[in-house]
Amino acid sequence: MAWNTDPVKLALDIPNIYQKFIRRQDSSMINNIIDSAGKYVAVELEKPTRDKILLTGNSQCVQKARTLIMAECDRLGNVLTKKTLDLAKSQYLAFMENVSEKIYNCKNVSIVGTKGKNNQYLLEIAGESLIVEEVLKCLETTLHENRATCVKYPYWICKYLSGSEDFENSLVDCFGNVQCEINPYEEAITVFCHHSITDAVLTKIRSFVEDFESQWLYDGLLVSDTVVRDLKDKNSEKLQRIEKETGAGIFIENQLDNLSIGESDSKSLKLSVKSKPSNITTHEETQSETSACSTNPIKAEESEPEKSNKSLCLIVGLQTQVEAAKRTVSELISFYDSFITLSMKVQTHLHRYLLDDKDKTHQDIINSYGPNSKIVPGKEPNNLDAVDIRGPEAEVKVLAEVISKKIETLDQIHHLQEIEIPEMALELILKGKDVLCSVLRKIGEVDNIQFPSPSSNNQKVISIVGRKEIVLQHVQCITGHVNAIVNSVTRKVPIHESLVNVLKHCGEAFVNAITPDAGTFVNIYLPTRINKKEHLTIFGPLQYMDQTIALLKKLTAKKGDYSCEVISVLGVHVPKLKKQSFIATKSDDVKIIFSSNFKKDEEEHILVIGHSDSVVQATKSITEAVTYLQNCLQKTIMIKADMKGDFLKKSGDCDSLVVQISRKHNVSIHIDEKLQENNCYKMKVYGCKKEVDEAIQDIKNMISTFQERIEAKVNISMPTISYVGRNLRQLLRETEAKLNVALSVSRNVFDALKTGKLEGNCEITIKGKHSDVAAAKDVLKEWKIESVHHPLPNCVQRYHFSHQTPKFNHLVHRIRVDVDLGCQRNPSADCIIITGLKPAVDRAVKYIEDVCESDFKVQLQVNPKYYTRLIGRGGSFIKDFELANNVVVVIPKPNQGDVVSIFGSKNNCISALENLKVLVSFWETTVAKEIEINSSIGFK
Repeated sequence: MAWNTDPVKLALDIPNIYQKFIRRQDSSMINNIIDSAGKYVAVELEKPTRDKILLTGNSQCVQKARTLIMAECDRLGNVLTKKTLDLAKSQYLAFMENVSEKIYNCKNVSIVGTKGKNNQYLLEIAGESLIVEEVLKCLETTLHENRATCVKYPYWICKYLSGSEDFENSLVDCFGNVQCEINPYEEAITVFCHHSITDAVLTKIRSFVEDFESQWLYDGLLVSDTVVRDLKDKNSEKLQRIEKETGAGIFIENQLDNLSIGESDSKSLKLSVKSKPSNITTHEETQSETSACSTNPIKAEESEPEKSNKSLCLIVGLQTQVEAAKRTVSELISFYDSFITLSMKVQTHLHRYLLDDKDKTHQDIINSYGPNSKIVPGKEPNNLDAVDIRGPEAEVKVLAEVISKKIETLDQIHHLQEIEIPEMALELILKGKDVLCSVLRKIGEVDNIQFPSPSSNNQKVISIVGRKEIVLQHVQCITGHVNAIVNSVTRKVPIHESLVNVLKHCGEAFVNAITPDAGTFVNIYLPTRINKKEHLTIFGPLQYMDQTIALLKKLTAKKGDYSCEVISVLGVHVPKLKKQSFIATKSDDVKIIFSSNFKKDEEEHILVIGHSDSVVQATKSITEAVTYLQNCLQKTIMIKADMKGDFLKKSGDCDSLVVQISRKHNVSIHIDEKLQENNCYKMKVYGCKKEVDEAIQDIKNMISTFQERIEAKVNISMPTISYVGRNLRQLLRETEAKLNVALSVSRNVFDALKTGKLEGNCEITIKGKHSDVAAAKDVLKEWKIESVHHPLPNCVQRYHFSHQTPKFNHLVHRIRVDVDLGCQRNPSADCIIITGLKPAVDRAVKYIEDVCESDFKVQLQVNPKYYTRLIGRGGSFIKDFELANNVVVVIPKPNQGDVVSIFGSKNNCISALENLKVLVSFWETTVAKEIEINSSIGFK
């Protein structure tokens, strides 16, 4: 018995209410059933339909699985309590919102809602009796708060109110939680609200409708479906314009089979709904029906009778509004009745170019030549290759001429040609389509070329779309290939002794490899028995036949540039070789072909074929890889389940331990299935013996280290965790990497951050060596929010730590503290407030002090009249001053201010500032006397 023995597919109809019990979240029940049915059956848990389970496999196993599943359904029907109720849509949605997630997801109860007609839902509940009773209590509460009450009103009133939001909004404004379902065909309004306000709501509705009915009336017109499509064209903008101009409401009614239409005494239209059993029930009627607990689902909508080709245009409003709207609509209908429809033959592939609404040219044509017309693709089976132009006769004629010219232009750009391929040539054409496409691309690019599917029973044609001149050249090229294949010849070539071994072990692979090299358009057939007395049969065009025979001769020649080799290996090595061989060769002129159906314990063969030099290189690489694999072994070591995460988890920017050990020892490590009996995992290590032993020893050392670990817990307040926020994971990783411990937080942290309820404490678990855990506890205990007022001159704040400066960003993003700058307060302050975790605040204070010490700035107000003295001749004085005080002095231009800045270390800046103050004070106390010099006095 196997998969290929009588394979079948069987879809089981399982009632929706039992699906949850049959499938279950962990699939345990269905898996047990499949195991009991045999290993040659599989179940499709993704639902092909709402209530089906798909079984595939051996027919006997599938039938057995079917019997077991249906028996389980019968058992569930006998042991479970089941209730079935009909609910309105509003009641069903309210119930599904009110039922708790705990009950809905409970494995001992199933709740299924199925939508029926007229917005009704069938609610099915099945499960243990106590849980079902709890669900029914929740349902009773929901129905109590969403009592359904039905009131009857004429069709035209219901139709108008169903399209108006004002009606229901007015009820919501008055009473709050009220919902309405309006069904014109039942001539009914169903109200859902709390039972305590039902009477008040009904009184409000009656008052509203009485006022409405006393002032408003209706009329209508019967309109053909063709005219209706014209009226509703472009999102019904014509009808909306009439509504806006007249103030009336206009509705298009397509379901005339539900209405009785006549004339009143005033010659206006008279409407009524044909009598039929009502599907609308009150809450009390629903309760009486549910006692029967019907198990039959709501039936789907019955097939509609043949539709009339007429529709009703219903007009509702004040008398003057209705008369004006009816007159305007009648004129519009008369205008549309004069339209004609012209069908033009247009190839289907040109429709998207001709009728593109986003194409400005297309819109210009419509606006210029047919503003009242429209062009649509044919939709009937007999005119799919046509477009219909509908509009006034004069416009249609002009549009037809314009479109004919556009089609001629489009045909030159997107010309279509179809080439029929004879049955005998189809296989070789499809086999060599890649080569053929390569030849066609050299001729020129086209929009699309489509080959027939080999499994398709449709017409065997190749379709080409593109510029006409290029398409015709493609057709000529393909036709030449087809004719050559049709005139193919057959040759028999004796099997050379050197190829016997190749063909015995890799015959199919050999044929698949040599065919593309020979030109693709050939078929090579192997004889039943492979020996040097037999022949290879070659079928194909004559030119490709010669290439194929030439390649075969090269393979048999010892010194040719085309050769092949067969390498024998054990099947167990094939998967590894598939990865290694391609990496080793990296050559386009050699093919390495493995057996697709290999068996681990049997000898398999690898075919290497291509250019001789590349074949030699690839063979050498594969042989070396086989030798390496033959010296490889696999060892298994057991690790406890709680250690799996330690081996697989990344720490900071470091790789996981598994990756580190694999890279260090050049081995492959895989953690296999879990053993339930001892709660351990198998860790498999594969590679050379020496390297595997070294890796195993490293793993044992790691296990020993993990076993020495202790565990401790630290409580941190939830507001502190909230403050850390999005940096929490990063802080944990950094702490782990720094202290060599493993940290994990309690689940309530993420729930609290998600809901915003920051109450209680968060528990952080620490795992590691005793000394590391103790150090980690000390670090985590310092995770407290702290604010520090740090003195810092205003000018230093502005220079070093204003927003978006590198130093400010370092504080906020790297050290992770919040900084409140005093210079930005009103009034400004010579201090800053640093807030964050205590270790981060300490680092921030130290960073600020270091910055101030190494990159300090002070300023002094100096009268610009002293700038000349301060600078000195050629800048000599200020240079000497800077050199003596080891600072940098910046002096503004006289018209740019009177503040001199000094930069340098803190001590040097303060010392230079004092020296500069002394100089300025001296200059201010110096007496300057002006001496007048007579210009007539001469100097010698």
